[in-house]
Amino acid sequence: MIFSGIAAIIHSIFPFLFETAASDCAKSINEQIESRTHKSQT
Repeated sequence: MIFSGIAAIIHSIFPFLFETAASDCAKSINEQIESRTHKSQT
């Protein structure tokens, strides 16, 4: 998550760098949360 924050800050200054790093990390975290939710419901 720290990397995503740093990547987002760098991306705000240099838009051509880390174009999808923060969103990729957010998607990964969301997938992990969803998989935990599905496991606990079964």
